[in-house]
Amino acid sequence: AFLVPYLCCLVFAGVPAFFLEASLGQWLGIGGLGVWRICPVFKGVGYAAAVMAFWLNVYYIVVLAWALYYFSQAIDVDVPWKGCNNWWNTESCRSEYDLADEERRCYIERGQQDFTCKMNTSLFTSPVKEYWENNVLQITTGMDDFGGVRWPLALTLFITWAACYFAIFK
Repeated sequence: AFLVPYLCCLVFAGVPAFFLEASLGQWLGIGGLGVWRICPVFKGVGYAAAVMAFWLNVYYIVVLAWALYYFSQAIDVDVPWKGCNNWWNTESCRSEYDLADEERRCYIERGQQDFTCKMNTSLFTSPVKEYWENNVLQITTGMDDFGGVRWPLALTLFITWAACYFAIFK
């Protein structure tokens, strides 16, 4: 239901506005804000595009900061989200290796494949999910509990903003 209006807006408004801005900017040798000064009625389009680019940049820089943090943690030989023996894991943490061992033990005890022995895996959480929620983000109990600044994430956020700045400055 969302895809049809999205594609209509993209085809009839987004792509033509992008090509108009890009071609006029190339022809006049000016950026996205200055290109719309040709027709003062459309000056707001340039400002809206700049504001949207800023907010999209803020969102995607956070995603890049998370990716940089994960990359820095994945360099280690023993990744921290491999098992359930860390301080951030809960009682319901089960890795895929633990679940496979439980199923194997159940099969050995009964001597045959028995579907009543299957565990309800919806009661368990993966160590990857617990690493993300309990260690990386340190999600709090509610909106009234803000928590503290996650300094490793703040550092990676600063690094990604600096990389973005040095990639586009003149």
